[in-house]
Amino acid sequence: MPRILDWWGKVVTTPEQQRFYTFTQIGKGWHPLLKEIFDFLPEDTCVLQVKEKFGELRVYTSAHHEGLQTLLNKSRTICELCGDAGTQRRINSWVHTVCSVCAEKIEKEGFRRQLIEE
Repeated sequence: MPRILDWWGKVVTTPEQQRFYTFTQIGKGWHPLLKEIFDFLPEDTCVLQVKEKFGELRVYTSAHHEGLQTLLNKSRTICELCGDAGTQRRINSWVHTVCSVCAEKIEKEGFRRQLIEE
């Protein structure tokens, strides 16, 4: 697993900290993809940031890695909330990659509520 940095540039060491700075920043549907990315990255790599932007998973690292973008592109086809097949959709002026079921929930109740209720 690569090294994970906090917002101040310090390496986080405990599993709880690592989870906070990575997995809690995105929906559970992308967690398996993020694990795949972490398995792909060399151990000496520092993960600077993990987030969703424009409906895609973003992982910023300390160095360029061939093949990382290919893995990240998978997020365009996976529902961020549930992990089923998804597509990028504009919902309430935001771009989300979600399945049709989750898209309906977001339209009715909002995206943040869906992340909290996972």
